[in-house]
Amino acid sequence: MRAQGFRHGWAPLTVMSGDASARVVLLDTRAHMARLGVVGSVPAAVRAQTGVSVDALLQFLEDNGFGVTNTPAAGDQTLGGVLAINGHGSSVPRPTRCAPAATRSAR
Repeated sequence: MRAQGFRHGWAPLTVMSGDASARVVLLDTRAHMARLGVVGSVPAAVRAQTGVSVDALLQFLEDNGFGVTNTPAAGDQTLGGVLAINGHGSSVPRPTRCAPAATRSAR
């Protein structure tokens, strides 16, 4: 059994193309493991299953008053896929915060 999200990876981790002898059961995590929920109250936390899309997770966070500092480019990615490939992202400093010294222009 192997997990399947959006299958954007180039490596044939789910099933080799054209391999009719592959005896693999694919679990579509997007259809069966995509629940989201808020757990607790003080402090609250968000519980997300691996098949949730990054877009759905970010929307859920916003709708519930949460957020993240950095995120990979949104699109057809599952949370499990981002974690599996060590996905990373970037962010823009808040207007009230100063950018790191290395990114400020020389004065």
